[in-house]
Formats: sequence, C-alpha cells, structure tokens
Amino acid sequence: MPNSYVVTSISCGRDHTLALLTSGKVFGWGRDGSGRIAPDTPEYCSTSKAPTRAVEVNARKRLVSVAAGYGVSLAITAGDQVAVWGANSAGVGGRPGSIALSTPQYLTDVAEARTVVAGEFLFGAIDAAGTIHTWGLNDEGALGRPTSQLNALPGPVTTSPPASQLALGNPAARIRDPP
Repeated sequence: MPNSYVVTSISCGRDHTLALLTSGKVFGWGRDGSGRIAPDTPEYCSTSKAPTRAVEVNARKRLVSVAAGYGVSLAITAGDQVAVWGANSAGVGGRPGSIALSTPQYLTDVAEARTVVAGEFLFGAIDAAGTIHTWGLNDEGALGRPTSQLNALPGPVTTSPPASQLALGNPAARIRDPP
C-alpha cells in the first residue's frame, strides 16, 4: 500500500468520521463535517443522503491532527494552526456566520495549537503553553470561561492550570493536568 494511504488516526463524530493519513491528507465520510460538497451547492458540506465512499477534505495545508464533532470538524495544520469545517450554524465552529464549510477555514484566535477536541457544539484547543482555548455553545458555562455570548468565538480559559489533554462532551468540559 502506498504511504499516502496509510491511516495514522481516526476520529468519529455524531454523523461523520475522519481519517488522517500519514501524508497529511484527510478523508471523511458521513454527514455534516465530512468535507463532501453537495451538487450545485458550492462550499456546503451537507446533503440529504451521504455518499457510499470517503471523500478527500479540501485542505490547502498539511494536517497533523483531526477531531470530528457534531457536524463540525477540527484539525491542526503542520504550521500549528486550527482549521475548522462543517455545519457552522450560528458560529459555533469558531467563525461568525451560519454557513457550512467544506473547505477548512483557519482560526486566528488560537496560535501554536498542539491539541484539538470536538464535542457536541463545544470545541477546544490547547496551545504550546498549555493554555486551553474553548468556543461554541456556552450552555451552563460549559466553555469554562466567562462570556456573555451563548455561541462564543475562541477564547482562553484563564482559570485553568496548563493542560496537555482535554475532553469535551455536552455540556461540560473535563480538564486533565499534564503528567
């Protein structure tokens, strides 16, 4: 098998799955967040019927990590940027607006990303300093930081010690300290 098709990791979201290859390419299958484009609908990744085969995500940069959530996918580029694509209703994916993106967009609010995680409308990243950044649906304070926005853009969790791992669900986040 050619090295470009060796899978290094898989991430499963609610209705889609992502496979990261050693080449830095990502293939997805399923519904929103998989990276597929509906016919005659540019830049929209949702169709009423999922294809029966995986599609390559139209990433313009090499990806080194992926996380599939509830209709939204995240990745880290080889340059430590956070990429986001999928059903971005009300900006829960970290970018304003309610357009579903099939081509990854890059978040400028999180630099030197080391880890990304996706939950159900909650998203997070940990940067090189161990700072946790969260965004998405801030139901019951699930983002772990003060914000008046229900659908918040990325921001740091300043009350947390440096972290190396983060798990998100619905509606709360759980932080694990570095070893």
